[in-house]
Amino acid sequence: INIKFNGPGTYALTGAQAKFFTTVGMDVITSSYKLDISQTSSIIITSYSAATHIISGTFHLAMIQDMVPPGEYVPLAFNNGLFSVKLPN
Repeated sequence: INIKFNGPGTYALTGAQAKFFTTVGMDVITSSYKLDISQTSSIIITSYSAATHIISGTFHLAMIQDMVPPGEYVPLAFNNGLFSVKLPN
């Protein structure tokens, strides 16, 4: 997930702001997903500590598999996901 952080709040995700992929041996990509632009995806930043640089929140991602034959729809959804990450200084 890639956003321009402007403090706690809800951020709508579009375009190439989120990707998900699976690998074999951490080097061969076996599947790749992008945001499904026909659905809503968002990240909610609930807290940020300037002292520790830790950001926390929830997310909802509606994704679709890249590189599938035309006419196929392979969805992937992350609902009520939780995160807590230390940002670089």
